Amino acid sequence: SEHPVKGMRGGNLSGLALCGQDLWTVSDRDDDQIYKLDTRDSAWQADAVKLEVPAVPDTGLPWGLKSRTWAASFVRGGDLDFEGISCDAAGNKYVISEAHAAVLQVPAQGAPAWLKISPIMVREARASGMLLHFNALFEGLAVNPAGDRIWLAAERERRGLLLVKRGQTTWDCDGGCVLLS
Repeated sequence: SEHPVKGMRGGNLSGLALCGQDLWTVSDRDDDQIYKLDTRDSAWQADAVKLEVPAVPDTGLPWGLKSRTWAASFVRGGDLDFEGISCDAAGNKYVISEAHAAVLQVPAQGAPAWLKISPIMVREARASGMLLHFNALFEGLAVNPAGDRIWLAAERERRGLLLVKRGQTTWDCDGGCVLLS
């Protein structure tokens, strides 16, 4: 079915996930909040959940892509460009920043933190022809129920699917990161 969504500050609903019994979404214009959707009426209400997002770590993207992202943030509004949201069985939410090729974990309790993903993932993706163009990086993600594997969907010019697994201190590739390109 189709439903209008009210209450999103920046509009641009950009991802959707069913977490338990609740629907969650993000906007690619809002860097400091995610939304829980109240679906009881035909027009859904987006209830903002404020986030204190820490500084984005270096993910290994080249300077040219980073500078275009920085410049676009003044026009578009928002630097992070949230594109997808997913969750694990423990209630943690995971949000992908397309602009930075980074994953923000929003725990059920506590402060959000960027996952420490090995820069090998970006290198392998770029070597496969993915993540080469501005605003054509990651468009979505999926997390397994245990919260120890994340699949990342690269869009447009050289689409593909990557997998990272939680290790001792970083999220890394088990063999290769690129599953499909």
